[in-house]
Formats: sequence, C-alpha cells, structure tokens
Amino acid sequence: MKTRLECANCFTRQIENFVKLAGIDKTQAEIIESEMKKYVERRLKKGAWLPEDVNMFTTFWYRELYDLAGNPDPYREMKEQANEVALKIAGRISPKNLRERAMTAIVGNTIDFSACQGHEYDINEIVPTFERLSSEDFAICDIEELDLALRSANTVLYLPDNNGEIVFDCFLLEHINEFVPKERVFIAGKSSPLVSDVTVDELRQLGIDRYGKLISTGTNSFGINPYEVSDEFKELLRTADVIIAKGQAYYESISNYNFRNVFHLLRIKCPLLGESIGLPAGSNVLMSSERYAKQGMPYFDTGEGADEESSNNVNNVGRTLHVHANSNKAADTAIASGIDAELLTRLKGTAQELRREILTMITRAGSGHPGGSLSAIDIITALYFYKMRYKAEEPHWSERDRFVLSKGHACPALYAALARAGFFDQAALAHLRCPDSILSGHPDMNKTPGIDMTTGSLGMGLAAAVGMAIAGVIDKKDYHVYAMIGDGECQEGNIWEAAMAAAHYKLTRLRVFLDLNGLQIDGCTRDVMNIEPIADKWLAFGWRVLEVNGHDFRDIINALDEPDDREKPTIVIAHTVKGKGVSFMENVVDFHGKALTEEELDKALKELA
Repeated sequence: MKTRLECANCFTRQIENFVKLAGIDKTQAEIIESEMKKYVERRLKKGAWLPEDVNMFTTFWYRELYDLAGNPDPYREMKEQANEVALKIAGRISPKNLRERAMTAIVGNTIDFSACQGHEYDINEIVPTFERLSSEDFAICDIEELDLALRSANTVLYLPDNNGEIVFDCFLLEHINEFVPKERVFIAGKSSPLVSDVTVDELRQLGIDRYGKLISTGTNSFGINPYEVSDEFKELLRTADVIIAKGQAYYESISNYNFRNVFHLLRIKCPLLGESIGLPAGSNVLMSSERYAKQGMPYFDTGEGADEESSNNVNNVGRTLHVHANSNKAADTAIASGIDAELLTRLKGTAQELRREILTMITRAGSGHPGGSLSAIDIITALYFYKMRYKAEEPHWSERDRFVLSKGHACPALYAALARAGFFDQAALAHLRCPDSILSGHPDMNKTPGIDMTTGSLGMGLAAAVGMAIAGVIDKKDYHVYAMIGDGECQEGNIWEAAMAAAHYKLTRLRVFLDLNGLQIDGCTRDVMNIEPIADKWLAFGWRVLEVNGHDFRDIINALDEPDDREKPTIVIAHTVKGKGVSFMENVVDFHGKALTEEELDKALKELA
C-alpha cells in the first residue's frame, strides 16, 4: 500500500497520541510535539519526506519520535498491562474450531497503540470491546482455503502483530499444531520495540515458543521492509508452505507482491486500507493472498510458469529480494545459485567498514556527498571484492575489468574501495578534497590510481563506458565494463543517447548499475522529474533488465554472476536507500551533499560499529 497525503495528516495526530500514551512528562512532550510537527512541515515543503511504502513512512517517523524521547521502549508498561488483561480474558474463553479461533485472533487485533484515524486505544475498554466484537462475523472469510492449506502444509510461518493480541493468537497456534508440529512452525517477532509490535524477546517471555520456533524478522520496521529483514526471515518467506500474517501493516506490505500462500487476519482500522480492499473500517477479514496475487509484483521469482511473453513484460520486473530479470533463465539462476555464507559475511563486514571510512573522510573534508555514497557502497563492495578482475599494483593492466562511476559525486565510496583494494595508501583518505591531494571532489583519472574515467558532469560517464566496451570489441578483449549511474542522472538526455548506442552495437559485456535511491539534490526524483516507468524505458531501448535490492549481497552477486546476454547490454536496477546504514541519514535529502558534524559522525560511527 502506497503512502498518501492523508497518511501525513494522520501521523501528526499520532504524534499527540505518542506523547500522551508513552507517559512522557509535560515539558518533554511539548518539545517533542513541537519539534516533530516542525520537522514534518519542513519536509513537506521540500517534498522529500515520503517513502513510497506506507510502512517505511510510519517506521521512519516513529524511530524519530523514539530518538527525541530518548527512551528505547516508551510503551513497555502499556504492553505489559495489555498482556495481563488479555491473559485474564483468554482464561475465560474456549474457542473450539478454526473459525472461532481465527475470529478470536482477529478481535485481538483491536489492541493497537498506534492510533489510526477513527481508532483509539483504551486499556479499560479491552474487555467490553472483546465481548462485543466476538459475536461479529467476517466481511471476508477464506476459512475453507486456510483449513485446506494447513492440512497439507509442511511448514508454517506465523507473523504476529501486537502485544496483548498475541495472547489470543495462541488459540489459533494451538490449532495449527494439530496439523504441523511445532518444530516446523516459525513465529517471527520484531528485533526491537516499536510501539505495540511484539518482539522476539516478548514472545519468549510470554511462552509462545511452546507453539513453534521463535525467530527475529531482523528489524523493528512495521510490516516487511525488504531492505532490513534478516536472511533467515527472507528464506522462510520464500520456503514456508503457509504464511499467516496478522494486522494491517503486514497486509499493507505483502499485498504489494504476488504471494499465493499468505492468509491475512486483521480488523480494518484505517479507512484508506479499507478503501483499498473495498470494505469499511471495522470489518473483520480472513483473506487469502490469492485474491490479489495477480495484481502484485514478484517478491521471489521461482522461474516457474513464465512464458516468453510474460518474461518480457515490465510487470514481471519487480522490486524483489532475489534477482529478477526479463528472461526465464535469469530468474532460474537467481534462485538456484548457492552463495557461500562466509563470502556474504565478509562482504557485509567490508561494506560496513567502508561506510565508516566514507563518513570519516567527508567529515574531515568538511564537504562531500555522503548520502549517495552510502547507497552505492554495497554494489561497489561486491564489484571490487567479489567480481572484478584487476591488478592494484598495475592500475592500467590492459586485461582488467573497467568501472566508471558516472554519478561521480559518490566518489568517497569508490575511493574507500580503491584504498582497501590496494591501489593507493589508505592514509590518503584523510586528505579528501585537500590541495595537492590525489583525491578530488569528483573522480580524476589523471590523479587517482584505479580511476578509469574522470566523471562529475552527470550523464557523461555512461557514454565513456560505452566507448570502453566498443574498444574491447574492436581489440578482441574479454574484459567487462561496469558502470554506475544515478536515478536523478537518468533525467539527462545523453544517458539515453549512450543507452541507444550500447544496444545498437550489442555491447553484451557492458553491465550498468542504476542506483535507484529516489532522492536527488532538489528532493524526490519523482517530484523533480519523474523517470518512471524506468524498467520500461530500458527495455524499450533494447537492454536486458535485472532488478534487485541494492543492499542485499545475494541479489547483487546473482546480478553479477548472471551470464551475459547474447545480444543485449545489461542494466541492473538496484533499489537502494540514500544514507543506508545510518538511521538519521536514511531517506533524508539534506545529506545528498552535506558533511556530517563531528557530533553526527560520532553517532553514525556508533551505529556502524
């Protein structure tokens, strides 16, 4: 579900609820309320505040509120009280069959501290509310489909929602165990507190592990944030026979995709969500994802059932956790390829270290472009420490793979990687942008060992990469040319001239990464000049299109290992986050070209430790 303007209006009301429900003293509450409202208004004016996914939007703001409050779990007492009241109610009821147990779980979904418009939480109303709603019926009820799925399932992934509510889920979990033993039932809690969402530690404290194995989603994000969830959670999303998802946030996330094995249990509290389903607020829903699967994007592509026509349709190119391409073969490879766990650990560790070096050198310089450097560094890490062929001691080796950073302002990411790879001494990083330094504010091939092309004027780098690829064909060399362009850069006309030339000359050894972080210096790319549908455009220009999560090394490696197309150059559309890795920088346009203060650097380095 996409963010709408009404979501921002609703959130300003939630700020007031936060300071009231979280038990924050009056003086601090006034400060938080004032600062957050000013922050919202300021970003509204800049037009750079809205993540497209409503759960990313809500998560971002609540994290900001938690930071301002200086309390990692301001709702702790409320959650404990909700669990106590729920346990008392649960001791007095005994739902018998699947239908009654599912309804009990849905009624429990009314326990929610993050008040949507028209939904207010009051602990004193839990008992009468539960008694009143238990006699209601379903507005949508796919109970037969759920029953059949559970009877044939080998593994079940259960996605609970809130504290208090989880107590009523136990009746449904008990029913699931009649068909699937607890060793094959996985119950996913959040990694840390955020409002009333139940964490994996809270699940353990409540004894929920008697129904299945407890796992962490790897994040405290509402719903499913594909950029933050853990590898274990991703794998279960891909392999579980049945997924039962509680609450609005999971519906808002999952319904964007074409899952066919998910059952949603929720009570509609948000009128906008109800509008998307076609039901009023207050409706009880038990719905199979089969109802919307054909409308969503692929989340995982198994390569099954795809024909040539559908594989060339841009709707088959979605934001995925695994590489997804406009060819069946590429999709099969993405799922089938085994990637060494040690390699993933090493690459993640290297990228984390390079993030620290990027921010440190920019802060020392007092200027630079940290946001786009952080969105690009995972891809650059995979290129230099997994894929590319080069000799650091011989930068101009004729057989080397070439890399052109067309979005040259992100050069701190490239400099950090080149220093780590041994092209020059790492001590040089301390002199970024200094007079007589080998590290300029944009890449300079005449100054810096390892730089294959001077860039900085946006739109020029791709043309240079095309020229290098043509030279490789003429010279009968087998090197690859890699390039990285930005999404704002795709507003430049010469990008498309170069794209047309690359397809015309069938430069199959050219592979370009598009760093699609959604922001540029003036705000949101879609507001400055919308480039969507971007996959359609590259397909129309005769390129093979892969689409990946630009912060998931499995995706990046799969995209790099995908064999060259026989006739087309390849564009890898990498969905990234500007400022990735530092909470207060992520999706903040101000950090496009602003150095961190010493205080901000200290905070960032602690997060990256």
